[in-house]
Amino acid sequence: MNKIYFSKRKYDVLQFIVNYYMRNDYTPTFAEIAKGMGFTRSRANAIVNDLVTIGVIDKEEGSSRRKIRLNNKQLKLVNNLKINITYKANEFRK
Repeated sequence: MNKIYFSKRKYDVLQFIVNYYMRNDYTPTFAEIAKGMGFTRSRANAIVNDLVTIGVIDKEEGSSRRKIRLNNKQLKLVNNLKINITYKANEFRK
């Protein structure tokens, strides 16, 4: 079973994504996340992949630059997540 440690950094990235989405009505690219959070695009992608694994965001495969997807259920989850604990893969897809 896949498990992901949900750190403060991952929470901050999730908050960045949600806030960006709420301001712009579309999600940020990995480059925009990296710039906004002060780390590399590769690191942004790794964190996004962890967030996808536990199910708090979705990621569209394909050519779209804006691959991150959020639904209403996921948006409502953000404030209920606990930091510094481990979540199971797909925990929030139930």
